[in-house]
Amino acid sequence: MAYKMEALTPYERVYKKNGEKEQIHQTKPKFNIVLRDVLLLFVGFFLGRSMIMNEISPFGFAFFAYIVAREKKTWIAFSVLPGLIMVQSTFYVIKVVLTFSLMYVFIHKWEKKEAKNWKIAFVSSLSVFLVGMIFQYLGGNYLFDFFLLVFESMITYIFFFILDTSIPLLFGGVRRQVISNEELICGAILISLTLLGMNQFFILGYSIKNILGITTILIFSRYLGSAAGATIGIVVGIVSSFTDVVSPAIIGVYAFAGLLSGIFKDLGKIPVGLGFILGNACLTFYMNGSTKVFISIEEILLALILLIIMPPKIEERIASFQGVEAYRMQREKLYGERVREMTRNRLRDYSMVFEQIGKSFEQVTASSVLSSKNELDQVLDRVSAQVCDKCSFCSKCWGGDFYTTYQQIFLLLNNIEKSSKDQQMELERVFSKKCIHAKEMIQTLSYLFENYRLNEYWKSEVLECRNFVSQQLKGVSDIIEDLSEDIKKEITFQKHKEEEILIAFDQHGIPIKDVMVIEDVRERNQVTVYGDPCDGKNYCYTDMETIISEVLGKKMTIEQHLCTGNGLDHQCKVSFIETIRYNTTTGVVRIAKNSEEISGDNYSSISLKDGKYMVALSDGMGSGTRAAKESRTTIDLLENFFEAGFHREIALKTINSILMLRSNEEMFSTIDLSIIDQYTGKTEFIKIGAVSTFIKRKDKIEVIGSHSLPIGILDEISLEVSTRQLEDGDFVIMVSDGLLDANPAVEDKEKWLMEKLRKIESKNPKKIADQLLQQVKEEIPYGFTDDTTILVTKIWKNKER
Repeated sequence: MAYKMEALTPYERVYKKNGEKEQIHQTKPKFNIVLRDVLLLFVGFFLGRSMIMNEISPFGFAFFAYIVAREKKTWIAFSVLPGLIMVQSTFYVIKVVLTFSLMYVFIHKWEKKEAKNWKIAFVSSLSVFLVGMIFQYLGGNYLFDFFLLVFESMITYIFFFILDTSIPLLFGGVRRQVISNEELICGAILISLTLLGMNQFFILGYSIKNILGITTILIFSRYLGSAAGATIGIVVGIVSSFTDVVSPAIIGVYAFAGLLSGIFKDLGKIPVGLGFILGNACLTFYMNGSTKVFISIEEILLALILLIIMPPKIEERIASFQGVEAYRMQREKLYGERVREMTRNRLRDYSMVFEQIGKSFEQVTASSVLSSKNELDQVLDRVSAQVCDKCSFCSKCWGGDFYTTYQQIFLLLNNIEKSSKDQQMELERVFSKKCIHAKEMIQTLSYLFENYRLNEYWKSEVLECRNFVSQQLKGVSDIIEDLSEDIKKEITFQKHKEEEILIAFDQHGIPIKDVMVIEDVRERNQVTVYGDPCDGKNYCYTDMETIISEVLGKKMTIEQHLCTGNGLDHQCKVSFIETIRYNTTTGVVRIAKNSEEISGDNYSSISLKDGKYMVALSDGMGSGTRAAKESRTTIDLLENFFEAGFHREIALKTINSILMLRSNEEMFSTIDLSIIDQYTGKTEFIKIGAVSTFIKRKDKIEVIGSHSLPIGILDEISLEVSTRQLEDGDFVIMVSDGLLDANPAVEDKEKWLMEKLRKIESKNPKKIADQLLQQVKEEIPYGFTDDTTILVTKIWKNKER
């Protein structure tokens, strides 16, 4: 089967259905080529009219050479001649025709191979010089004419390169969006020299050259900014001085007016025009001291009208241009995003690897559970082989009564598992009625079952370890996945703030090497300063914090301070973070059971990353040294996991697995966690087997309860998480069960403790803990029958923020 291929143009993606549609496809490209050729004819004509010092027209030579060599369209190249004929003498036109002929001969030799630009430019310049020398010899040789000829040849050579850059930019088929400074200047020169050829054209007494020149400046100022406006202004000013007898100051006026108009580019077209008028008026008044301006206000207004009525398509095309610096900034941002995306993808790949390894351990665990039943069947097969095979009734028992025999042995195995040695003798007596080898059968079953039970025990230990490893691998996978998501989050480098901080440090005489300011997704600033050792002047504690806070407009606090010797080579590193909104402090009181020396309770109160504060309380099973070790292990693991950035579920499940694997004996601990966000006051209460927590807010007391089992008992744990918004002056009271169960006569223990908290008026967390313990002591004359711990955490607003 054959298919007919249809060519699709980039203008309209439709299939050819008839001759008319085909004609549309063929016409659009041709139309663009014709338009381009017409524009080049227009440029060539006015370049031929462009004169310097009212004597020479060197720009036509370079245009002719470029069009013949690069465009291969000689008929366009000769568009220079009509313009020359209008402004030059017959003698000069004849010289130009001869020069064009010599250029054509030179360039035609390289038609089959692509000649380099410098060669074409050189032969063009040489042709101008040789023909000019002949005409000078025929017409009289003057030193001024010789220098003028050398100047004309040099301009021809240079302008060829300008055309090689500007024509592809302005008339090329590629839709350019990023232009270099060199391309911008070359394009401006070509436009200005084309306008120079309109020098003698006027409308209502106003120069078309000046109006279009100002329009060009306004366009570049409007869409490319001050730098482009000033650059085009300089070029237009220089070109304007080629023919008109004007002050060189006109160059500065055009440049300053273009610069000032570009400042208002974001305000619209009219403000851009007003900026040009303002620049013209200011510089004129400064130079002349009068109101007679260098550039006619009427011509500026006409140029502004042209800018306003400019077709939208041309506006969009010019607006799509951007300078190399702007493009470089975008590229730097894109590079950062690409690196972040590549890193994120790589981390996700690592995460998937660990997740897959964890799943493979789960599959091994599942298959091991299924193999247990097969091993039990193997026990029965071995009994049959060792005892029954040598019995004369084997065929009867395992042949005719297979299912009955199988059930009886399986039932016997079940009874052996439950019975003691004395009971096994009774089993032997009963089973002897059914089997002549009852004693040997029971002994073999007992031996094999004991081996089976030992194997199952160690197998369960191995499976538990595998489960633990699987959980850890999946935990590592989750951590890496979370890290990849953190990398995805947008982090902004505040370069302008970095510059302001550097200047502020320099003004205060503080020598530093570098500073980095970043803003995270929560709009919180982090500042890192690198500098030489200060020899004990302590800039970081005395001045840096104040200076950075003033520049950023936020209260900043030192997070980390590393001097030489902490992994840094002869430099210091100081990190600053935003000052937290809420301060926290914890008061503690605890007492061991029956006034013993060692308490089974342990606690922690530490600051975590991201401005969070963790308060943890763990009650080990029982009391004394053993309970203390369990609770201490739990607290140490909590601190390590949370400081490392583990998610709470992964951390607590891992701790649960560790406690279960540490000992064959029953060991468990409770966990009571309060995690306070010191920027927002939002607090998470996490309980695993812990008693109620109390929030004291003025006269109001709230209870946060729990019904979960302690950690280290079951394979799976259930987290009970409650969230509350704490306010200025709130207290969080966490207690162990030794306090809540101190008075056995009390039924509603939470209500009983709430009443005691209401009686306490102190605002000091340590005193609150002491007074609460003292009130409970007064009701229990025989002392505490369990280890007791009270943690009171106060939260209050930071007044320095």
